[in-house]
Parts: sequence; structure tokens; C-alpha cells
Amino acid sequence: MQDEVGRVVEQAVDRFGRIDTYVANAIVTVYAETYRYAPEELRRVMDVNFFGQVYGYWAALPHLRASRGTFLSVNSALAYRGIPLQGAYCASKAALRAFFESARVELRKEGWDVAVSVVLPGAINTPQFDRDRQKIGYQPQPVPPIYQPEPYAEAALFCMEQPIRELPVSWGAHRALLHGAPDPGAAGELGRAEAPLGPEALPARGRSRPAPERLEGPAHRRAEARRLARQPVRDAARRSGRPRSLRRSIAQPHALD
Repeated sequence: MQDEVGRVVEQAVDRFGRIDTYVANAIVTVYAETYRYAPEELRRVMDVNFFGQVYGYWAALPHLRASRGTFLSVNSALAYRGIPLQGAYCASKAALRAFFESARVELRKEGWDVAVSVVLPGAINTPQFDRDRQKIGYQPQPVPPIYQPEPYAEAALFCMEQPIRELPVSWGAHRALLHGAPDPGAAGELGRAEAPLGPEALPARGRSRPAPERLEGPAHRRAEARRLARQPVRDAARRSGRPRSLRRSIAQPHALD
């Protein structure tokens, strides 16, 4: 994987002459209790989610130093909070956040003008929940509120142009961060931060289905991606009425309650 990521970076430099922004975004997961993971499943989640981004950072850093550019890590609000059935995923995202927090300080110490920005999305309506491996016997869904992908894409684009250290996106993301705050008082009306998550934190139950075996290789081919794009949005996302635009989200505070 490291060699493949390195080749992508070199191909970008050969074509465009420089790299101003590198966006790292990788995800694979297994929906299961932590005691049911096979070692190779846990290793695969870490290889893709953690090392996939780290390899990109290592390969892109010399070019970003030259351009005084930005490294953008698309992470997850679950970097701050572990939830049931997502132990491997949460661990990989927490590791990423800590890694880039360290990197940010190191860059400042060296005097290298490279920004490291981390986007922390909440629940997104994507094919992830239809394609990732599960051992729970039913179709999982993200914990509501579920947003369409567009607000998160706009947040990522904003951080490419105006880097922000960490940007939680959506009410669900802010709630996860507040529940994970080290100071219990920081949770305010959301409840005590040290209180354990209840059943509402579990992935929502969808239709029953056999467990998929998708863990190695690409999530889907181009033809299947086009088919998925034509499918109606997830029912929970449609019912939530969440706006498609980040600017509309900001202009309509009620959409985030």
C-alpha cells in the first residue's frame, strides 16, 4: 500500500508540477463486537484507515513543504468517542487524530509552513453501510441525524482553502465531541460526559441480510458505483430533512438541533 500511495503522489507532481493540498480519506470497517474480531480483520481496518493516511502524509510532506500547502485528514467524530460494534473503526480514527496532533506540533517546531487540518464528520448517507463487513445479522445504519454527503464535501473544501485545526461537522459530530470532553461540565445540557452511551448509540437496525465478505480490495467497481448513485437516499436520511448545503446548515440553525 505504501508504494501505491507514493506512486499516486509522484504522478500528481508529474502532471501538475506541485501539490498544494493533499486530501487523505480512507475507510473500511467490520460491524461486530470487539471480542468477535479476527486478528486479520482488525489488522485490515488499521492498515486502510490509519496507515493509508499516514503513508499519504509521508509521501506528500516534502511537496507540501515546498508549496507551503495543506494536508487534510478526513477523519470522524468517532475519533473522540468509541461506540459499540465499531471498536476497530473508532480505534483507527482515534489513532489518526493523535498522530496528526503530534505531527502538527512537530511541523511548527521545525518551522515548516505546512497546515494539518482534520475534518470530523458525523453520520453520512453513503454506501459504506451497505458494503462493509458485518457480523451482526442485520443491515446497520449510522446513528442519526444522518446528513447527505454535500455538507461534508463543502466543509472539506473550506478547510483546503482556509485550514482549520479540527472541524467537527454536523450536530451529531459536536455531540460526540462534547460527550468525549475531559471536563464533565463541558457537556452542558447534553448530559454528563462520563456517562456511558446508551442503546441509542448502537448502529440503527435496518433490513436483515447475510454478512458481506467485502473487506479486501475496492469497495465497488465503477459500474456498481454508478448504480449506487442512482439509488434513492437512505430512508432515515430522507426523513431527517437535513440540508444538502453547509451554508444552508449555517443559515438554518434549526437544522442542527
